[in-house]
Amino acid sequence: MITPAKYFAFTFALSCLLPTVIAFSSNSGSGDVVRASTGNRPSLHPIVINCISDALRCRSLAHLTAGNDGTIPTVDVEQKGVKPIDIAMAASQIATDALANREIACKADESSDLDKFVEAEYQVIAGRVVGVVMRIPDLESTLRSKVRSAPWVKKYKDYSSFGVIEAECDGDGNDVLSGELKDSCLTCLKDDPLLRMNRAECLLAIFLDEVEKPKLELLGESLPGGCDVDFMSSDRLEVLRGSFQ
Repeated sequence: MITPAKYFAFTFALSCLLPTVIAFSSNSGSGDVVRASTGNRPSLHPIVINCISDALRCRSLAHLTAGNDGTIPTVDVEQKGVKPIDIAMAASQIATDALANREIACKADESSDLDKFVEAEYQVIAGRVVGVVMRIPDLESTLRSKVRSAPWVKKYKDYSSFGVIEAECDGDGNDVLSGELKDSCLTCLKDDPLLRMNRAECLLAIFLDEVEKPKLELLGESLPGGCDVDFMSSDRLEVLRGSFQ
């Protein structure tokens, strides 16, 4: 069995392969004038969240269609016959494609070097995408448990803000999705981009707080951009951290 620590090391080691297939540009256009004046680096979180959302969409499509003809990345760790390395490679390809598209966009709008990710940032982005995708079932189980524990979410039926449907959080705390409930959940995620994006944000937040940050603190290391969860509202974050009133 692969432990969380081994997953962490594996995903970051795998992501180090990605810069070899990404073409870096030395173009120094005008880009973001404000960023150029402050020297601040672009956030890594948006592209990671988009990649996780894309992986959730691919999982839904693969599960709900009759068969995968190879055009849909295999990112479902619960799919029978699929090896962890297959999931990792599929997730890394999603990250590679997103990073390559961003590089193209930066060239097209003549972005300055400060607008572009550097090699270390590429590695962190890819590592986080792979790390989250390979842990989706566990992260989703944690997410449902945390949402279920927040009375105000049930009171106001604000499930969609966390990327879950109400039926997921009903019952006696069984966090294993199967049968019609799983089909319903994956259909909603496939058809609702906002729901999918909210879920991706929550999964990344849990990953950063409960997997990446503790591991980095144990090793005494840090990563470019840090691992603070600064991309969601305080009320949602309080639920994910169990610190709501």
